[in-house]
Amino acid sequence: MPHREGFACAGNWIIDHVRLIDHYPGEEGLAFIREESRSTGRCAYHVICDLRALDPDLPLYAIGMAGEDEP
Repeated sequence: MPHREGFACAGNWIIDHVRLIDHYPGEEGLAFIREESRSTGRCAYHVICDLRALDPDLPLYAIGMAGEDEP
């Protein structure tokens, strides 16, 4: 068996689109978007980031698939 070293993190790799609004609108109401940002999330991403923080030299591998969602 070949020698293997490190960790592979597999799971959902999500980009969250966050919109901060000025208030929660009522039914058929409007709100102003004050700020927009994107961030990463989900377990596999956070685990691999935490492992990197613990040991920057640890071999890490991200496993996932690219989807065809709308931007």
